[in-house]
Amino acid sequence: MKVRVNERKVCLTMRRWIFVLVLLLFALTSAHGEAAPQKKARTQTLAPQAQAKEAGDQEEPCKAYVVMEASTGKVLEGANTHLRWPPASITKLMISLLVMEKLYANEIKLTDTITASRDASKMGGSQVFLKEGETFTLEELMKAMLIASANDAAFSIAEFIAGSKDKCVDLMNEKAKALDMNDSEFRSVHGLPPSKGEEEDLTSPEDLATLARHLLK
Repeated sequence: MKVRVNERKVCLTMRRWIFVLVLLLFALTSAHGEAAPQKKARTQTLAPQAQAKEAGDQEEPCKAYVVMEASTGKVLEGANTHLRWPPASITKLMISLLVMEKLYANEIKLTDTITASRDASKMGGSQVFLKEGETFTLEELMKAMLIASANDAAFSIAEFIAGSKDKCVDLMNEKAKALDMNDSEFRSVHGLPPSKGEEEDLTSPEDLATLARHLLK
């Protein structure tokens, strides 16, 4: 009973990590390029026509966004909410949802051990540099994936919950379909840019908000 209580506490802690990650990643992926340097203050006030022209010349901060009510799923505000775009590391949130559902169904435990495969050890981009044969708990790898955005940890978790990377991608797309995430198509478990001849992951602001809502449950 004590172990079960501790696991539930850790799950609640994970929900907090996921919430922070959702906010952070939404902010990072919504930004359109680097912030423009601030201009020096002018001593004279611009005429209304000049102000309008200057405002029109400024780059929009994002191409698409959505504000969704977490409790109901109601879209409060947005622009181009169904614009399909590569989600990069936000792809890992779908892996997180699959893990959380299996935890709550008692199919897996946070104390389960995972051994890093050769493929996992060869991931690029953001990683924790897992070595083939190294063993970590699911909880440790979840922390590495959600906090450090580790691609090798995401790959190891995917192999653990589905048996292989390809089978995990199938599960990700099945879950997206079940959640009516109709703009989404996953082709990787980490969100890295595709290799030559491969296709990239795609999703939309509204689909990501839907995914985030289910994670927060």
